[in-house]
Amino acid sequence: MPHSRSKKLTIMRSSQIASRRLEELIEHENIHVSKHPSSLVTYGLLRKAFQIHKSVLILCREGLGSEAYALSRILIEIFIALRWITNDDQDNRAKEYGFFVAKRKEYWAKIGTKYYAAGAAWKSEIARQQKIFDKYAKRYKYFYFWSNLAEKLKGMAREKESLESSPPAPPDALWDYEVPYSMASDHVHATSMAVDELLPEVGKPFRLSVLTNDSLIANAAFTSTAWLFKIAFRVDSFRKLDLASQIDRIFRPHGNRAKSSVATSRS
Repeated sequence: MPHSRSKKLTIMRSSQIASRRLEELIEHENIHVSKHPSSLVTYGLLRKAFQIHKSVLILCREGLGSEAYALSRILIEIFIALRWITNDDQDNRAKEYGFFVAKRKEYWAKIGTKYYAAGAAWKSEIARQQKIFDKYAKRYKYFYFWSNLAEKLKGMAREKESLESSPPAPPDALWDYEVPYSMASDHVHATSMAVDELLPEVGKPFRLSVLTNDSLIANAAFTSTAWLFKIAFRVDSFRKLDLASQIDRIFRPHGNRAKSSVATSRS
C-alpha cells in the first residue's frame, strides 16, 4: 500500500508540472484567435480541457479516485470531438458545435412550458427566442448531442484520419472511444463496477467516510493528462503552431513516469 501511494503521488506531481509547463508554452506564443468558427471553437475546447484537468487533480488530491476518473472522460470526449471538427469541413463542423446552444435553449424552453406552463417568464422567453429556434435549432436531430451522426460520438471516432498523415497517426479514434472512454464511463454512470468497492460491510455500523483507491487516482491523473496533451497536439497540428516538438519534450518524461506508475498500480 505505501508503495502504491508513493506511485500515486509521483504521477499527480508529474501531471501538475506537465500541465503547468504546457500552459506556459501555449501562453508564451501570444496567440491571437481569429473570428473563424474553427478557431474560436478549437481554442475554446483547449481552454475547457485545461480547466477539466485542474479539476481532476483537485479530486485526486482529495482521494476521490472514482470521481476524478469520471471527470477525466470529458477530456477524451473533447479530444474525439476536436479531432472530428478539425478533420474535415472545419468551419461548418465548428458551427455545428457552436449553434447547438440554440437546441439546448429550445429544450429548456419546452421543459419550462411543461412544468411551469402558467409562468409568464417562460412564455416570454420562448417568444424571444423563437426566431433563433427556427433558424438554428431545427438543424439538429437530438436535444442531447450536437452532431447529427447516427452513432454520435462513436461515429466521430470512427471517421478516418485526414489531418494527420504521418505513419504513427492512428487511422481513427475508435481505441480512444472503446477503451479509455468506456472504462471511465463506468464511473460517470456509477455502474456496479464503480460502486463495488463502496458496498458496506454487513453487520457493521455504516459510515460515509471517503474510501481512497490509489489505483483509480493514478489512472485518473494519467488519463486526464494524456488526453490534455493529445488535445494540445491536435490544436497545434490544426492551427499550425509548430509547437509539437516542444509539447513532446514536456510530455515525454511525464508519460514515461505515468505509464510506469499506472502499470504498478494495476499489478
